Amino acid sequence: MKKFIYIGVTMMIIASFTGIARAEDDESTDQPEIRKEDKLMGGWFKDIREMRAEKRDTVTDMRIERKDMMDDNKDVLREGREAIKNASPEDRADLLEEQKEKREAFHEEWKNKTKEIIEARVHFAANLYQATIARLEQIAERIDSRIEKLTALGKDMASAQSAVDEARGHIENAKTAAAEIKETLESLTDKSGFFETHKDKIVKVKDELKLAHQSLKKAIEAIKAVAPKTTTE
Repeated sequence: MKKFIYIGVTMMIIASFTGIARAEDDESTDQPEIRKEDKLMGGWFKDIREMRAEKRDTVTDMRIERKDMMDDNKDVLREGREAIKNASPEDRADLLEEQKEKREAFHEEWKNKTKEIIEARVHFAANLYQATIARLEQIAERIDSRIEKLTALGKDMASAQSAVDEARGHIENAKTAAAEIKETLESLTDKSGFFETHKDKIVKVKDELKLAHQSLKKAIEAIKAVAPKTTTE
């Protein structure tokens, strides 16, 4: 089970993003520009859900294939045991050797299939990090644009600017850790033990992304507090 340790880590990453997808949207005021940021965050969470669904479907299919492979092997070995049981003494040695070869071939096939499943999960995790970083950068750029416009209107944007600057620092830290993960993954031919050996780097990415989205949410709330509110007649 150790080789699947990273599942929990990845789920923690995804779970930590749900708050951003639910950014508060004050319907009592008309702030369409701010709601664009809320919608962008919600779109990000939708992307994460779609990536999770794609991974789940891919891995499920691979597991079914592996289970079918095991069932087929059980049938083959059962037939082999029956053949050995009913064989003459002179044929039994050859059948036993054949049974051994089939068992070894299955173990190798099982090992390869398990490796494929792990690599599919590794691929998902790497894509999740990159997609999240890209979306956070996009949100930060949108917030920067909003801060610039409100500053031009004479609004005090120090709090919002501080929050978005803080977010960018966390994003850069996440990018550095994610780049190290990617570099290490690309250098490995067997990735089965990666998540146990490099769990600290994975947790680092998760923590920095969580802090980044918390800071961006603070920036949006700061903008909402000073943004002009228009009412409908």
